[in-house]
Amino acid sequence: ANAPEGMDMIDMMGMPNMKFSIAVSAYDCTGCGSCVDRCRRDVLKMIDNGHCLLASVEYLENCVGCGKCVHICPAKAIELVTTK
Repeated sequence: ANAPEGMDMIDMMGMPNMKFSIAVSAYDCTGCGSCVDRCRRDVLKMIDNGHCLLASVEYLENCVGCGKCVHICPAKAIELVTTK
C-alpha cells in the first residue's frame, strides 16, 4: 500500500530511494498482542487507549521491514506501507 502524506517513514534496506512504515488499524486491531510477541526488534507495543489495549508502532526506527507482524496478525490490522 502507498503511504499517506505526513506518515513517518524510514529507509528501506537494500532498496535505494524507497521508504516504508507500518500502519496499525485501531478499528481492526483486537488487542491480542500477537504482533508484539512476534516482533524481535521491539517496534510494536500494546497501549491502553482508555477503552482497550491496542497495538501501536512505538519504535519505527528499530524496524527492518520483515513483515512478521503483518503475517501473524489474525485480524489483518497491520500493513507495511511504502513510498518512493
